[in-house]
Amino acid sequence: MSGLLVGADAVLVCDPDETTLGASAVLIEDGVIAAIGELDGMRATHSDLQVLDGAGCVLLPGWINTHTHLAMNIFRGLTDDVTLEVFLQRSVAAEVDPLTPELVATGVRAALAECLLGGTTGALDMYFFHESAAAHIAHCPASNLKLACGIAPVARMLEEGVDVACGTDGAASAGALDMLQSVRLAALLAKGQTQSPTAIPAYRAIRMATADAARALGWEAVGQIAVGMRADLQLIDLGSAATAPWHDPAARVVYSAGAYDVRHVIVDGAVVVRDRELRTIDVTAALADLQVAADQAAAVVARLAAS
Repeated sequence: MSGLLVGADAVLVCDPDETTLGASAVLIEDGVIAAIGELDGMRATHSDLQVLDGAGCVLLPGWINTHTHLAMNIFRGLTDDVTLEVFLQRSVAAEVDPLTPELVATGVRAALAECLLGGTTGALDMYFFHESAAAHIAHCPASNLKLACGIAPVARMLEEGVDVACGTDGAASAGALDMLQSVRLAALLAKGQTQSPTAIPAYRAIRMATADAARALGWEAVGQIAVGMRADLQLIDLGSAATAPWHDPAARVVYSAGAYDVRHVIVDGAVVVRDRELRTIDVTAALADLQVAADQAAAVVARLAAS
């Protein structure tokens, strides 16, 4: 029998009941979650299978980025600390000039490396898909804050039944394609805006970047950990000095962990990040190519800024 057994000290199912399981294992067969059970029992039953060790980790669905511009990483650092109007003038004009299909591919390859290493397993890239599902709002708090575009009243939207899911926008405007940053900011901004520490609790914020994001994009096979769902998963290490001790894994993910705490990532049943090492993209080569593309973009932005 072939398959993969993924163990973890806790599992965030990301269902509407916000279920948290104790030490558990997930059996993956042919890219699909085939069974979920108590860790020791699953190990004994499936002793012949390869085991992905998640000791000290919480297992949850991979992040789903509902709004991003992957290749805008080429412009990261070139249009910081400017107004929205100046940002748009320079970035949009610059996109027309240097962004050939080859440069877009270069940016996307490096962006995918960043995404996967940070636990993101799905994204709506606005370079290729210029519309989202009409029934949801993509909340990109880092980009909105950095460009001083305002703070969306997300807590009120959720109370009124509006579907809100998390995104990053592009790295040029947000600084990073860090979905955990978006999740944390979604929770913290709601608390500060409403003056209520109970607004958007941690698990609710996680759902905005997993189950809710999948539903917003019409991706019915991902976003939750349940039998029959595709295995797009991440394991976040909660054993570091910044996240210990072990209490309330959802809160530890949102308020304490960082993208660097993602230990393993699984996409469609395949382990693409193992022990923080990306196995599907040559990161060194991707970043070297990105620098070449960014140098070309920098020359265009400098010319536009001087004109």
